Amino acid sequence: MSGKTSTIGKMFENLSRVSIRNPSKEFIFILVVMIVIAFLAVIPTGFPTNAYPNSIRAVSRVLEVNNDNVFSTIGFVFQGEQVCKVEILDGPFKGRQAYASNKFFGRLEVDKVFVKGDKALVVIDYTDQKIRHVNMIDHYRIHLEAFLVGIFGLFLVLFARWTGVKALVSFF
Repeated sequence: MSGKTSTIGKMFENLSRVSIRNPSKEFIFILVVMIVIAFLAVIPTGFPTNAYPNSIRAVSRVLEVNNDNVFSTIGFVFQGEQVCKVEILDGPFKGRQAYASNKFFGRLEVDKVFVKGDKALVVIDYTDQKIRHVNMIDHYRIHLEAFLVGIFGLFLVLFARWTGVKALVSFF
């Protein structure tokens, strides 16, 4: 019994010798890391900002939906093409209406179904300020995603305190 007591006593002695990190040194380190991240974010990469010069991304609202060319293969798995009339909400074509295609491949992980009133991210192909083709990419939900990331960060800091702040910095 005395052997166990001495072993436990040695563990507590070792714990008392462990040095607690200096919070000011950690703060300085985190500040340096954030400065390096900011520097890396602004330096040019050498890659073009737009690989397709005659196309832009934009937010749009679905005004009408035509599902005449959509075929259900198994339950809610679709193939074919959905044609949507959209109003472009931002960019150089703001306020203009166009027909956009949404192709179904029969794969649930990539197929998106749009209904009237949805906000969508679209890619607009154009020539000389004339729209050639509009392709539906996905539902536009960046505001919801930003809100959820903010709530996650808030709870991370509330529960983990300083460790939560360091974890947030590590995400960048």
